[in-house]
Amino acid sequence: MDQTEQEQAEQTARGLSEDQRQELREFWIEEDKENTTNTFPHFPQEGEVCPVCRTRKDTDTILVSIPGTEQGNIMQAKCVHKKCYDLFIEMNKGE
Repeated sequence: MDQTEQEQAEQTARGLSEDQRQELREFWIEEDKENTTNTFPHFPQEGEVCPVCRTRKDTDTILVSIPGTEQGNIMQAKCVHKKCYDLFIEMNKGE
């Protein structure tokens, strides 16, 4: 992530409503890395956008499981850019 992209992602992350930030904090920070799975080299070009930067930029992506969606061994997950995930965690630690 270059400086401009990081600044844009930070601005978007700061622009999230308190409800959106709290929802992300609940399963990203409190659970932290336990809810992530493999890293994939591409972001899906269809469906939802990254919840941090609100884009589908084609870069390393992780799946973040959504607590409370378990059905046996299956759980729903969200695609999130790896760098956006790391940035959000860093920006929100200690809150």
